[in-house]
Amino acid sequence: MSKIYHEHDRMWEKDKIKIIDCKTCGFIHLYPIPTKNDIEEFYKLSYFSEIKPFDYGTVTESYVEKKTEQVLQNSSYKYIYNKVINLLHRSCSSSFRMLDIGCGNDLLAKYFQIAGWETNVLEPNKDAAYYLSRFGISVCERFAEEIDEIGFKDLSFVNIQFVLEHIADPVSLLEKVHKAMAPGGLSVFVFPMILVTDN
Repeated sequence: MSKIYHEHDRMWEKDKIKIIDCKTCGFIHLYPIPTKNDIEEFYKLSYFSEIKPFDYGTVTESYVEKKTEQVLQNSSYKYIYNKVINLLHRSCSSSFRMLDIGCGNDLLAKYFQIAGWETNVLEPNKDAAYYLSRFGISVCERFAEEIDEIGFKDLSFVNIQFVLEHIADPVSLLEKVHKAMAPGGLSVFVFPMILVTDN
């Protein structure tokens, strides 16, 4: 755990987990702040068994086939895909590349793959990475911050949903994503809105 003291007036605690409204850095965060090793271990090994449990043993060949059919019918995926196609700058090449960062078990990349795109996923959790690979998606079992070490380039579309709030230095990640983008490419960022009350 981080040894830096973060001054705070408000704190919430549940099951020995503390969250503070930090006056030192201006963020609401865990306290003490977990170390890089704590975070890596948690997301690689525990996230989809403790926080978002999923029974990966149910993923059979027939499950993959049925789920792929559902992907094709998914109205949210279709909406995102159509928006991206309509907004892509004309200077983007005809060879489209998509990267989904930290998608867990989400199959948006499969929708884009079926539509003819070259798709890749960065997913640090070993179980989720294996799950995605069962659908024929190219998966790098790495953390978002390692995007520059992998060598992605000329990306037409980068999807980052509910990831930035897990990143220690989101500005650095956004700079790395920008460097990997094709001219005129698009990025989508989705993050939770936190409403804090005094109750």
